[in-house]
Amino acid sequence: MRFSQRVRDERKFDGLDALKEQLAKDRDRVLGIFWIKARSRAISCSFFSQHP
Repeated sequence: MRFSQRVRDERKFDGLDALKEQLAKDRDRVLGIFWIKARSRAISCSFFSQHP
């Protein structure tokens, strides 16, 4: 496993609901990071396959 970006700093939560809310935000952020990385790799692969 390789860490490429910090999602957020650690912090103490006021309760279970606050933790659940933050986990949902973290999930969305991580999915966004993976989508951007996957998209940029796909674009570079398609560029190099078209321009040998």
